[in-house]
Amino acid sequence: MAQNSILFITAISLLIFSIFSHCQALTSLEALCDVTPHPPVCKSVLPVGSPGSVSGFASIVILKSLEASRHLLASLNQHHSTSGPLDDCQLLAGLTVDQLTRVNVIKETVPGTTEVNDILTLLSAALTNYETCLGSFHDVTGESSENFVKDHHDILTRVSEGIKLISVSLALSKNAWPIASDASGRKPPPRILTEEKKSSSPEVSYVKVAERERMIYERVKVLGRKLLQSSPGGIKVAKTVVVNRNDVNGDAFKTINDAVAAAPTKAESENGYFVIYVVAGVYEEYVTVPSNKSYVMIIGDGIDKTIITGNRNVVDGSTTFASATLALTSLEALCDVTPHPPVCKSVLPVGSPGSVSGFASIVILKSLEASRHLLASLNQHHSTSGPLDDCQLLAGLTVDQLTRVNVIKETVPGTTEVNDILTLLSAALTNYETCLGSFHDVTGESSENFVKDHHDILTRVSEGIKLISVSLALSKNAWPIASDASGRKPPPRILTEEKKSSSPEVSYVKVAERERMIYERVKVLGRKLLQSSPGGIKVAKTVVVNRNDVNGDAFKTINDAYVTVPSNKSYVMIIGDGIDKTIITGNRNVVDGSTTFASATLAVVGRGFMAANITVRNTAGPTKHQAVAVRNSADMSAFYKCSFEAYQDTLYVHSLRQFYRECDIYGTVDFIFGNAATVLQNCNIIPRLPLQGQFNAITAQGRSDPNQNTGISIQNCKIVPSAELVSSNYSVKTYLGRPWKEYSRTVYLQNFMDGFIDAKGWNEWMGDFALQSLYYAEFKNTGPGSETAYRVNWPGYHVINETEAVWFTVSSFIVGDSWLPSMGVPYTGGLM
Repeated sequence: MAQNSILFITAISLLIFSIFSHCQALTSLEALCDVTPHPPVCKSVLPVGSPGSVSGFASIVILKSLEASRHLLASLNQHHSTSGPLDDCQLLAGLTVDQLTRVNVIKETVPGTTEVNDILTLLSAALTNYETCLGSFHDVTGESSENFVKDHHDILTRVSEGIKLISVSLALSKNAWPIASDASGRKPPPRILTEEKKSSSPEVSYVKVAERERMIYERVKVLGRKLLQSSPGGIKVAKTVVVNRNDVNGDAFKTINDAVAAAPTKAESENGYFVIYVVAGVYEEYVTVPSNKSYVMIIGDGIDKTIITGNRNVVDGSTTFASATLALTSLEALCDVTPHPPVCKSVLPVGSPGSVSGFASIVILKSLEASRHLLASLNQHHSTSGPLDDCQLLAGLTVDQLTRVNVIKETVPGTTEVNDILTLLSAALTNYETCLGSFHDVTGESSENFVKDHHDILTRVSEGIKLISVSLALSKNAWPIASDASGRKPPPRILTEEKKSSSPEVSYVKVAERERMIYERVKVLGRKLLQSSPGGIKVAKTVVVNRNDVNGDAFKTINDAYVTVPSNKSYVMIIGDGIDKTIITGNRNVVDGSTTFASATLAVVGRGFMAANITVRNTAGPTKHQAVAVRNSADMSAFYKCSFEAYQDTLYVHSLRQFYRECDIYGTVDFIFGNAATVLQNCNIIPRLPLQGQFNAITAQGRSDPNQNTGISIQNCKIVPSAELVSSNYSVKTYLGRPWKEYSRTVYLQNFMDGFIDAKGWNEWMGDFALQSLYYAEFKNTGPGSETAYRVNWPGYHVINETEAVWFTVSSFIVGDSWLPSMGVPYTGGLM
């Protein structure tokens, strides 16, 4: 009996001890939560029942953090936005998922000193990623910032919750896996470690770092792109490549990004470093070393010799995180900063991603394939509908433009070729946007059915827009604009018309003399050939148009009806007898059933078109709304001493590179509009009297994608009211422009603005649409309407300095020095 009592007491004692121990352990974990930065969060994930060890609890919270990060990434992938903060957060969430996944793998081992350091480093980085995401939201400024934050409250909530979870994970991990000590006990590192000190480890020999770098550098210089199989200074080198932007022999990469792309994916340290030697020069590119490119080493020719440069900044719409010229972070990450990440990732190549240029080429080919399918689909629609006609023409142009891009990119693109690639892709994107716009021109009761009947076409167009947009974004990274051998220089501040070219191919002469010589010879010779080259302009053939001709020596019309210079008619030059003497007129308009695109009296598509001394009118009048006088879709085209006269939508600068000199432009609403890269220089811009209730907007620029190299630059022009506007006592307001599309870009440089320009300068399109993303700028304008003190305070509006203004001049913005001299049109390449 006594023995049984003893056994009973012993059992009870053990039970009490077990319960006490359990409670003590639970209390211990709760107490540990109290010293984390976020006790309530920590306690909310305490396991039910037996809590296990501290390391087990840390593992649970790390998994919770990983799960939360995956949910955040999924949520961000559903936001199809080109907003900088969302792009940053998407990239950062992806990195966090990778880092927490690595932590999860490491902690399954028995962590030693190195592994614990890895865990704490990765968790610290994950926490920093989330904080950086929040910081990108703080970079959004202006009136719309508060709405932007409200619109993305769900994202911000997830980020805030993620910060707390990762912070708790970090605190618990420090307790779960204290840094392991050496066999002899953990010793602090020596107070001073000289470069010459030898390691006790047989694997690594410490040498002077300067000597190490010198040995690699000397061998790189000697061996070029050959392999460095040896290990200079104890550094194991797997392969060495050279970047030389001026290489002509094909022995080197032209860009740093292409060299990085050639590095092996997910390399291990035992394989050695992939060394990139960058020859002296200025490399204007945004370099990213993505997360899947490990053990890359970049060596230059020295400080101020090998230079990587860029100019992204918060004021112009970037976030701090995205503004970096050099970013160490996959093609997948690059997709995250395109306007359409899901589309970009859907065409990522399987396996090794190859170079950025290779990926860009793949997406360009996909865009070309999609455009061919769209064109084939449109050819099957036997309809005379305006929108379908427009889309058919535009799809054909897009196929031609993307085909040209495909040819150009097979070369090693230099500055001119890269500008061509970006210009053609920008135009292709504009074509698709214009096709959609023509559907919007359909009004009345049947419009809804019309859209439904052509849902397949609209779907193809929408998909094409995304593909071309991604192509454009990737191309800007794949083929950054090359700089001069001496480093990129801005165009000259002042370039006079008489300035001689340094190029032996082109001789600059006074253009007035050139034009006079052509004009006189045309008058004398009639339809005879001009085989010579007056004033340096090469002329193949000259013909005369005379509607009153009775001798059969001239054509009666330029063509049968409204004038079109199609895409297969390149380098056509039309010369008239002067403004208000040679007049081309029409009256197509939207109210009477035309589309805006098709309403043009003169439509130009053929490359290298030039017109001088003519007037083009659309006489439909203000009550007919959109009625275009000239629609220009011709690359490297110019108008000299011409007049364009209409009301709404007078001059449609549709796409590609265009120049207007000493022209008169009359109109009311959005009367210079479109999405070309356009410079108007020394012109007269003359707003007219609009309909009652309307206002005048001189420009409505249509840049729809942040990567398009398009915009309207107005330089040294006179902006004065028409006689009827004066006589109305300025009863309507006149603005410099309004944003037709999200990334609208218009710049006024050194113009005279009369006092009728409204003090706020610019007007909204609709509410706060595009006010954050547009780029409107003024530089050294004069006249009573040029005062900027009371201009709009939109985030996208700027009063710019000379350095910024130079980039919107003829030489830079439309690369005019490469094509205008051969046309005989006078121009100033830089600022006046």
